[in-house]
Amino acid sequence: KNPCDHRIDLRAEVDPSRFPADPLVDAMSPVPQEMGSQAVFLSQPDLSIILATLARMSGPTRLPIAPFWSVRPDKIIRDLGHTNVQPLVLTGIRSKDKKF
Repeated sequence: KNPCDHRIDLRAEVDPSRFPADPLVDAMSPVPQEMGSQAVFLSQPDLSIILATLARMSGPTRLPIAPFWSVRPDKIIRDLGHTNVQPLVLTGIRSKDKKF
């Protein structure tokens, strides 16, 4: 219904063993995720350059990284439905935002 936010030839098989066993790289790798997969939470200061670099693996048509406060909940839900390959990265989430 909606166009994907990435330019990946999904006919080509991705070998997940090529990626190192790092939780951030695993989360950002362009490997299809199963429905109901857990979100990854990392508490590290200033990952913006690293996240932007890793986001390039999925060939985004727009940067899939945004501060949590800048995105409406309905847009988050809509963006999560666009693809199971490209990650959606929300930064600046605090424990009080957990209910959202």
